[in-house]
Amino acid sequence: MTSLFLSRRQERRSHLMTSPSVVRTGGSDALGVAMILAITLALSPSIALAQAPITVDDAWVRAAPPAAQVLAGYFTVQNAARKTVTLTRVESPNFARVEMHRTRVVDGVSRMEPVESVEVPARGNVVFAPGGLHLMLMDPLGSMAPGTTVYFVLTFDNGWTFEVTAPVRTAD
Repeated sequence: MTSLFLSRRQERRSHLMTSPSVVRTGGSDALGVAMILAITLALSPSIALAQAPITVDDAWVRAAPPAAQVLAGYFTVQNAARKTVTLTRVESPNFARVEMHRTRVVDGVSRMEPVESVEVPARGNVVFAPGGLHLMLMDPLGSMAPGTTVYFVLTFDNGWTFEVTAPVRTAD
């Protein structure tokens, strides 16, 4: 999509330079073209971000007793791109520390293991859910009562970052 956008922009620029309706009198027309180009370039990063192929859905944090120092967070990451991306970090201004964990059953005992990163396959998704991948949210920096909103920043290996909001709620 970006290459299509660029080719259309180049086509418009080419049309502006050769169109008989454009009168070249010097400074003012050149300034107008420069302003249009500057505005287009300024908007390009916004357009690229709006077209990012990653979406995060169904984010929530499990409510815990008021004195709890560890909560759990869940969400689904969808990747519409043709290339696998890797979630490398999750941060939150609401907690002192956030870790990605996986629940595994070993010899009949459920264990949580930290994971450094999580691959999100091309045109696929990864679900963070109770009993599987999840966030361990440690040392809350405020009240985490049901109805509170928690904020996360997800960082991927390609440099993309996404802000996510999640309500604190009881498990369904």
